[in-house]
Amino acid sequence: MSEQNAKRHNEIRIPGMSRDLCQELYNSIPGAPAVKRLRNRPYAIERIWAAMQGLEPKAVPPAELVSDNTEMPKTNKQSRSRARKAAAAPKTARLTRKVSSGHREPPKEGTRQATVIAMLQRKSGLTIGELQDKFGWKSHTCRGLISTINAKGWASVTSETNKAGSRVYRAS
Repeated sequence: MSEQNAKRHNEIRIPGMSRDLCQELYNSIPGAPAVKRLRNRPYAIERIWAAMQGLEPKAVPPAELVSDNTEMPKTNKQSRSRARKAAAAPKTARLTRKVSSGHREPPKEGTRQATVIAMLQRKSGLTIGELQDKFGWKSHTCRGLISTINAKGWASVTSETNKAGSRVYRAS
């Protein structure tokens, strides 16, 4: 972080302003693209600062500046979480884990998942080493994706050992 950015972060620092509150503030800025999550407070402040630079100044009558119902946000983390839970819609039914019935939509074309499925459907199949070379993944990541493909019903995956002794995965 540059010295100028560090100085700006120190000037903008607000005690009790969490990353979630920064995200809520950022998403309320007109013209700023909505985000699901910001990495951390300094990054969030940079995004807020950049988005605010493009705003046009708006004259606000003095009556709108002060509200009678103004309440400072509580800095206690538990109080904020209780408030969020109270504001959330009441649950009507107990959530249960959905079991795959094999009818899920396949992954989008061009994704790594779609690429791995295409490799599984080859006549020669797929080895963990090929996946590691292609994507630069660790072996446990490769096995995890193959397991996920099978679990979600995108392909029925079988494994065999070849003459060289390495495991070959194929979609059947």
